[in-house]
Amino acid sequence: MGIAMDGLTDAELVALARAGRREACGELIARYQGYVYAHAHGVVGRWTDAQDVTQEVFIRALGTLGQVRDGQCFAGWLRRVTHSVALNWVRKQQIGGRRVLQGTEAVPEAYARLSATPQQLLSGRESAQQVLTAIASLPPKYREPLEMYYLGGMSHRRLADFLDIPLGTAQALVHRARQRLRAALPRQLMHAEVDAMVTEAIGEHQLPGDFSHKVLENVPRVAYGVEPRKSDGDVQRCPEDDPFPSCLRACFEFMGHQSSHELISGHGGQWWLNHTYVSIMGTSGAAFRLLWREGDWFGGNVGLPYIADDPAEPVRRACDAMGRACSFIFKPAFVEGSTDTITLCDDAVEYRRRIVESIGEHGRPVIACGVVGPPEPCIITGYDDDGDILIGWSFFQGMPDFAAGLGFEPGGYFRKADWGSDLAGIVLLGDEQERPALRDVYRVALRWGVELARRARVRTFHAGHAAYTAWVDAIQRDDELPANNMALLRERHMAHDDAVCTVAEARWYAMHFVKRAALELREAAQNLQAAAACFEVEHDLMWKVWGLVGGMGRSGEQIRRFADPVTRRQIVPLIMTARDKDVEATGHIERALELTD
Repeated sequence: MGIAMDGLTDAELVALARAGRREACGELIARYQGYVYAHAHGVVGRWTDAQDVTQEVFIRALGTLGQVRDGQCFAGWLRRVTHSVALNWVRKQQIGGRRVLQGTEAVPEAYARLSATPQQLLSGRESAQQVLTAIASLPPKYREPLEMYYLGGMSHRRLADFLDIPLGTAQALVHRARQRLRAALPRQLMHAEVDAMVTEAIGEHQLPGDFSHKVLENVPRVAYGVEPRKSDGDVQRCPEDDPFPSCLRACFEFMGHQSSHELISGHGGQWWLNHTYVSIMGTSGAAFRLLWREGDWFGGNVGLPYIADDPAEPVRRACDAMGRACSFIFKPAFVEGSTDTITLCDDAVEYRRRIVESIGEHGRPVIACGVVGPPEPCIITGYDDDGDILIGWSFFQGMPDFAAGLGFEPGGYFRKADWGSDLAGIVLLGDEQERPALRDVYRVALRWGVELARRARVRTFHAGHAAYTAWVDAIQRDDELPANNMALLRERHMAHDDAVCTVAEARWYAMHFVKRAALELREAAQNLQAAAACFEVEHDLMWKVWGLVGGMGRSGEQIRRFADPVTRRQIVPLIMTARDKDVEATGHIERALELTD
């Protein structure tokens, strides 16, 4: 049987909240949100802004409960947090050129129309306007306790705790505030019942019912395959099937990074090429990678974090090139390789705090690994119930195997409860930083691409050019691909097909990245164009590999064709030719870099 939270003391709730009990956090919010809201309003002067401050206060407070030495003093500590957050908010607005007038916008301009007729004054709407005008006219010493009292549920005891004053003092403040309010009211309202009148008047400014719900609207969707661009009729965008680069691209675009598009022709139609995605594929190294785990048909060969000894390096390189700081928090069980740049954490409360802080305080989406489907990246665009429910986009949200238990927002975002066990880690996007010169971006990325191609091993993986050979060796072992074991064939065909997809898409974007580099590194343009031509051949070779099994896909018939030794013997020279082209492209890039030194 659950504990009745509303009957517990603040100290008991704080102890439970520290232990990870979300219902205790919810009770603390419900108990004090009105007091926080009123105090924030007293500092920032606008009800709508006070709502934002209140949300930020609880994000910060619930994430730092360890600072509360005595849980019974939680309310007074919360008031100090509120005051600090509200003052910081005011400073930020002033730095940004926005003028903040404390207390002057307690009511809309229409509420201050004192020339209304007696009949209007006695109407409900005008009465509320006059009450709010009268409250706004009170000195802060009385106005704030009065607003706290009514917004907080008319409790003298909690008002006293929040202000850290004796109960008798809190009662006296509210009593005197009522007296002053009555004296400030228009004559027609002086004999009305104050409690009912004030409650009705400030009702319009109560915190909304979805106070714990925050969603960043219009974060671009990520999904496998292609979707029509609404503004371009039948023209489709190019596939963006690499989850980390695609999630980064969507987040960067939402946060204001400009993204240009180029109309290109290919595969029987016209396509829009997103240059931000091209850049992320190139700068992260995704465009130049290939992995094959030693002695294994591993289903995660395509994972971007595996291409470097430091799993965070590819994403960090892409963020550096875009001029954006980033940080990484992951569960230890999901981290292979160096952990020097990754914070290891198994605490679901800490993940919730950091996600809510990024979205609620900074307005930045979060890239999370897992949540929906396998531990692949998705975008967290919002939360509900103070983070108990996460909202966002996932590549897997439309797949029946992974959609069970999901809800959906009207605009298509998924809603996922009980997400803690499915989370592998998060990438937090930080402040903007100085963006490198474009020439330097290309040179650094191309050197990284050469390093990835030339490196024969990364941890337990064959890498770069050596991965092509390991891949070919695997698909020639007939004893590992028994025609009568469909489950095993499906698993091993997936590993093979992931490699085909990686080379097909990655080298296609490598081609475009290197072509754009040639425009900036003009002295090396000839070598870079030659490298781009090699990558284009690799891309086309992978389409021939798909053709041998009946096309792109993973149907039963395609898997059976792949299992046929004759088919696989035809696939092998195509892969080895692709390897030779990759070696040739790497040589062209190396010579180009020599020309740019």
